[in-house]
Amino acid sequence: MLINNVSHSQPPIFILFLLLFVNHYYSYNIVRSFELNTMQLFYKLNFFYIKLFGKKINRIKVLFDHHFFVNKYYLHKSASGEALSNMLNITNIELEQIVTKNYSIGFDSLRDMYRFKHFWEEFTNPLNADLPIQSVIAFCGFSSNQEFNSLIADHKEVSKHILKKNFS
Repeated sequence: MLINNVSHSQPPIFILFLLLFVNHYYSYNIVRSFELNTMQLFYKLNFFYIKLFGKKINRIKVLFDHHFFVNKYYLHKSASGEALSNMLNITNIELEQIVTKNYSIGFDSLRDMYRFKHFWEEFTNPLNADLPIQSVIAFCGFSSNQEFNSLIADHKEVSKHILKKNFS
């Protein structure tokens, strides 16, 4: 059973959510799929609410999160601050302020960090064991092996920590 106790003190939107979506997943007992779809629905409702009623800075932050994390903008080979700021219809300075305020690093560092995290997930995935390393690097948004190598060279200590944590 996915939901043990549903009290009537829940807000009406939550009860509507339960009526529309829980019965469909309850019959199939797909907990993981239910969690993913629930989070996507929550994000869409949050996005809709902020888009209509939120302040401009909150709307831009939600749009940034949507493009960067949900749509995985960091995996595009041409992912840059200028292109994303054009998509969000803001200046590069505003984009850097949003990223620095919310994530404490610059856009390029955030992009590279998520590219490397995605690379590491794909590289350690047993399903990708037969793939050449160049294809995994290309799939993770790096335009060339040299770009990947320079990222690793610039962050030797972080790379060493990740390798030590996973292989010791």
